[in-house]
Amino acid sequence: MRLLRVQVPNFRALKDVDISFEPDFVPNIFPIGSQNGGGKSTLLQLIFILLHCSGNRQRTKYLKNLLNHFDFTLYYDNQMCTIANLALELDKEIYEINFLYYSSDCPDLDSVIDDDQTTVILYKDREDIFDNWVFCKIQRLDENNFAHPLSNNSCYQILENLSEKIFLLVPGSQIFLFSGREHNRNLLRGLGFMDASPNDTALDLPGLFNYNFLAVDLLLRIFKQARDFDFQNAVDTGKYGNSYQDLLDELNLLLGNKIVNIVSSALDEVTFYKTEKGQRITIHPEDLSRGEMQRLSLYVWLKKSQIQDAVILIDEVETALHPDWQYQIVSDLATWGPTNQYLLATHSYELCEALTPAHVKQIPPNLIQKTPVSL
Repeated sequence: MRLLRVQVPNFRALKDVDISFEPDFVPNIFPIGSQNGGGKSTLLQLIFILLHCSGNRQRTKYLKNLLNHFDFTLYYDNQMCTIANLALELDKEIYEINFLYYSSDCPDLDSVIDDDQTTVILYKDREDIFDNWVFCKIQRLDENNFAHPLSNNSCYQILENLSEKIFLLVPGSQIFLFSGREHNRNLLRGLGFMDASPNDTALDLPGLFNYNFLAVDLLLRIFKQARDFDFQNAVDTGKYGNSYQDLLDELNLLLGNKIVNIVSSALDEVTFYKTEKGQRITIHPEDLSRGEMQRLSLYVWLKKSQIQDAVILIDEVETALHPDWQYQIVSDLATWGPTNQYLLATHSYELCEALTPAHVKQIPPNLIQKTPVSL
């Protein structure tokens, strides 16, 4: 799967956004920049929630929650608008997906639900005396770029497939955007914080991952997978493989001066250590720096998930990383998950420098160019 183009006329900070992502660019990694509050995080959230939730009825509430953070009726007098247009490639076919908002007092509502059943109703929400509707229409583009509307059933099948091919990696606080307003207000007021953890929000969103914390269980699981693979190789060929040792070597390079230490043969505990003045100092996972934990967390998630041919959206990936590691992000992602497409919301100059200028996308208004400071 590849996202080819995203258009958002008006949603929160996003105004007249039209960005294309070239499928033949190598690596297929695109930084997205904007001013603070310019909408780059919002863009990733909107893409994710539209594609991850539209094909799954159990996730409709998260779609509602995000869209309800914006009052469409304030900006559209005729009670109808386009939320977003997406063009993407899936299984060697090109599709255009149009997400639409309508209110039941809109005079054109009947024309939306057309006779040939090419419109998918994602949800209907009652507000005062009117119903608010969110629709989806999908068209397939042929080799001559002619559009062919798809049936209702075909649309649902495509949306279901897309929901398994889109992932959003965020710092912890952002997952609350997919909760209801009252839930968020209580958290901000300090009410029931211990009872409403960030993980509760993510339970029904398997494509959402919080990279701020190292999932030790995932780390141990990939060691077990490597061990089992080496054993199976010994059964099949008479020789043990090198997967376990290769994993150790790769992780040790990842953290620089810290070495991974598997505490027992049961692979149920891991620590790290470094050597100072000839002394070996043990470091527990929770004692790693935020930057070390973040880089290791991304590596472990991509290694364990073994995701291929997907679109992975990452917000503020450079946070807490040294400039050298910010520059390294591009080669890290291209190595850890080479078949995926990555869209990175970022402020990092070093990250953008690791790619060509054509890779870097901007959300208008364009960023102000730096000017030399006269001393």
